[in-house]
Amino acid sequence: MLAQKLGSKRGLATSAAAIAAAGNAALADNDFEGVYVGLSFPVLAGGTNGDGSTSSDYDISDMSPKIGLMAGYNQLFGADDRWLFGGEVAFDPSVYKSDDYQLANSLTAKLKLGRVFGSDEGSFGKTLVYGFLSYGTTEFAFSDGTNYSSNRGSGIGVGVETKINDHVSLGLEYHYQSLEYRNEYGYNYGTAKPQTLTFRTLVRF
Repeated sequence: MLAQKLGSKRGLATSAAAIAAAGNAALADNDFEGVYVGLSFPVLAGGTNGDGSTSSDYDISDMSPKIGLMAGYNQLFGADDRWLFGGEVAFDPSVYKSDDYQLANSLTAKLKLGRVFGSDEGSFGKTLVYGFLSYGTTEFAFSDGTNYSSNRGSGIGVGVETKINDHVSLGLEYHYQSLEYRNEYGYNYGTAKPQTLTFRTLVRF
């Protein structure tokens, strides 16, 4: 009888531990879900910035990096809550320069699709890998800063984000854009194709 009671208690304890573990796993799977805000800082930039000329005067060769802002929302889905769909709006005040022109004050909207990998047992926890499509606008100016027009167009990119605690994650994002720039009369002067690699810090709520 005593052995049966002890076995029953052990069984209940094991079941309770399993339920708690499952609950913790479910909560852990939600690490990248919900509303977030963050800061960005470009670490590399390149690409062409001109009318399609082969001259290096139109290539982005320098930048004045500044801290940018972002806000977005992620939703997990799938049988194991490992797939992610999200949207984001980002503002980058950095200046990207060629010898003749420069781009600045970029405002971009993104749609993301990603996958969560790993577990919470490592030093940094789970990692999100994602791709995204974007549409944005950027100020176009001469090298002396005189505003000339605004660029707008689509882009594509990939990113990685690693959780360092329950609310904060760090990431890197590569973004390629193809932006037409037009003057006030609608004349198309060409297409700028900036490419950036950006460091990101995000806080989830």
